[in-house]
Amino acid sequence: MPIIPKQPEADGEVIAYWLAKLRWTAAEFAALYCGVNPYALKEDNEWETRRALGMANDGVENYQIKVSREKLLAIEEIRVLIDDRLEPYDQISGSPQGWRSKLMVLRLAELPWMQQIQEPKKEELMKPKIPPEKALDARAQNTLLIIIEALCKNSAIKTNVHGAATQIAKLTEEIGAPVDPDTVGRWLKRIPQALERREK
Repeated sequence: MPIIPKQPEADGEVIAYWLAKLRWTAAEFAALYCGVNPYALKEDNEWETRRALGMANDGVENYQIKVSREKLLAIEEIRVLIDDRLEPYDQISGSPQGWRSKLMVLRLAELPWMQQIQEPKKEELMKPKIPPEKALDARAQNTLLIIIEALCKNSAIKTNVHGAATQIAKLTEEIGAPVDPDTVGRWLKRIPQALERREK
């Protein structure tokens, strides 16, 4: 992982680094939204190790970060706003694309750096499609359904209640691989049978 200087301001290099990350926490998003590098808010307990390995500058000035009180208050205000306006399962983290799509829900303006999140290029969309893989056999499908049930249970999502399919469909949108709620629902209906077969 490339080492990004821990300067308080989120300049172009910092933004590029964070745009490449798959997941952000609400606190990281709040910092970036306020123009602050999220690393500036974290304790750097590994600096000596990275310095010994030649992976950090010798100057400690990059690691003794001062963020103004006004900025800290603004970051906390955005973080609280996010926590208040997102559903519980959205509060943990989200991809850059996911956060961008949530701006309307959060009633926040899109910032210039967010425009760097590009849609796939046309040439990428025109690439020949990979031939479809063979359908999974019944045993493999049952195994995957059991895994889905376990992950949902761990995330406090009840797969057998109304609204679960919509909730899971929203999560697929956040990772940039949307699945239609109806499709999700059809698979969720098969979970009880998969569990019964495994218990026999």
